[in-house]
Amino acid sequence: MQLYNQLTHFTLPYRMDILMFDCGTTANDLIVSNVLSIQMQNLDALVAGPIVDGQSTNILTFTANIVSSSKKVILKY
Repeated sequence: MQLYNQLTHFTLPYRMDILMFDCGTTANDLIVSNVLSIQMQNLDALVAGPIVDGQSTNILTFTANIVSSSKKVILKY
């Protein structure tokens, strides 16, 4: 729900980077193995998902294209 609410503020198509971390990465030692850039084309409305561990869930669906990938990473703290 939080991710969906944030994504609704952007004008589509919207480009974003997804960081992929190496195994063994910890919060104090982030080891980025790759950066996947996608361009989100479509964001569907949330739909009710199954009940998991007694809590209701939502299903987030969007359409995106993979734009590029690289090893270049810029992290802000």
